[in-house]
Amino acid sequence: MEYLPLCGILSFITGIALLFHTIRKRKSIGLILYVTYLIFAITCVCLGIYCIIRNQYDELCAILFGIAFTVFTYKSKDEFPPSFTISYINYLQGYVAGLGAILYGLAKIFLE
Repeated sequence: MEYLPLCGILSFITGIALLFHTIRKRKSIGLILYVTYLIFAITCVCLGIYCIIRNQYDELCAILFGIAFTVFTYKSKDEFPPSFTISYINYLQGYVAGLGAILYGLAKIFLE
């Protein structure tokens, strides 16, 4: 039975979102950061497509998704002041999801 390459799909969607976000914010970020984001986004998209088609490299897609999710959560840190409210706890769940995806990818690499 074939499994659903969930991390490949998440990596593909994250790569497309990061690509659109980077192109839209081109004027407000520096050239080096812009090129780094573009390379990362294109890598996410290409690896996500390859994972969906061939069912390989699921762990790398999980790590890329986790890194992107953690970075997106970190960049929105100014919107949520540190207090124990529902919105701040939801903000902290972004870190948990990102780090969980990274740990899943690392565990899948080292334990297989």
